[in-house]
Amino acid sequence: MDNALDRVLDELEKEKDPLTQAQCAEKALSLVTREDDPERWAALQGVLGACLVKAPAEHWDESLCERIVAAYQAALSVYTADSNPEIWSQTWRNVGATHLSAIMHRVGDVYEHAKAANNISTGQPRTLDSTTFSPLNRVDAYKACQKLRFLYIF
Repeated sequence: MDNALDRVLDELEKEKDPLTQAQCAEKALSLVTREDDPERWAALQGVLGACLVKAPAEHWDESLCERIVAAYQAALSVYTADSNPEIWSQTWRNVGATHLSAIMHRVGDVYEHAKAANNISTGQPRTLDSTTFSPLNRVDAYKACQKLRFLYIF
């Protein structure tokens, strides 16, 4: 299995197309379990999210956004603020950037993406289901988008 995994990881490293890279990451994930190697599994989940987020604009839809967030959340099931604070915080920033990208690509409910991004930017990342969001009006959502745009784009 290690030889197969090494081949897939080599292919992932050499590939330039983000969607093909994502396929390689998924193939690698089929060879690694969370139980056997949680750190590698979490890293591959992060790689999958990073590859998918670079997909060309014509591929961006709600399903892609959900896949990206799901990959990052899977990684966050291993990375914690206590055990890996740098990776944990970067992964949460990636989730926020994904929501900002969804807004920029006009995918899904802009207001919901802004609320999710705002919760992350204000240090309230817990889960991304709509029952955990604090009240946020549309002006605050706009301000959150502007703040995140500065943090993640420039």
